[in-house]
Amino acid sequence: SSKPFPAKKALKLGLIDHLVKKSKDLLPTAIKAALAIASGAQPRRVSLEVKERIGSRAKGVEAIELARIKSRRRAKGTPHASACLDAVKAGLLQGGEKGIEAEMKAFEVCISSPSARGLIHTFLSSKLAAKVPGLQGIRPAGKVQTVAVLGGGTMGAGIVALMLFKGYHVILKEINQDLLFQGVKRVAATISSVLKRMKMPQIAMEMGMRNLTPTTSYEGFERCDMVVEAIIENIPIKQKVFQDLERVCRKDCIFATNTSTIDI
Repeated sequence: SSKPFPAKKALKLGLIDHLVKKSKDLLPTAIKAALAIASGAQPRRVSLEVKERIGSRAKGVEAIELARIKSRRRAKGTPHASACLDAVKAGLLQGGEKGIEAEMKAFEVCISSPSARGLIHTFLSSKLAAKVPGLQGIRPAGKVQTVAVLGGGTMGAGIVALMLFKGYHVILKEINQDLLFQGVKRVAATISSVLKRMKMPQIAMEMGMRNLTPTTSYEGFERCDMVVEAIIENIPIKQKVFQDLERVCRKDCIFATNTSTIDI
């Protein structure tokens, strides 16, 4: 998506001609500007033809190709990023009209690509996920404070780390001590990596880990406000786990799953 700018910065960059402070001043200012343009007192600027901020074509092409290299790393398997850059390049070298023509042609190709269908599916699914039938108007009984995560694999450990960063008390459950030890190690490694990247003191790690309770049983689950299941993708095992959760958790506890392949 395009980069948004605050109104004052957009005015400074020349993206807009006038700025009003109050909504009631918008129409009079627009009429005044239109009359000034019609009379020739104010030059008419067509955004597509504005070139003073573009710079040299050589540097522009260099910037486009650098962006192409970055997009290949960040958007693997998706042709739209490169197609956008092709359209920008056409506009730079041949003018704005040619750039728009290139964009339209690229759109016709990209919209029927497998990656476009996948992205559209993801977008629509994300919207539908928030509208589960039968849940309208239902709200948690209280504030979520304690969260349990079942499974300390890569995904489970990441969820635990996120919850600890957000200040929740977290119970990490695994099926045996060895897997539990590995899970705790993954959580610690994830937190340490984030702290290093954010240049935060190591004491933040200790404070976060204080809120973690590792376990191989369901002890303490009666206190949980939410439970996130992140175990292997095996339907019978997951069903057994949720049966156990219904037995040990409160009736108002929220059950969630991290499954990515099973239709729930």
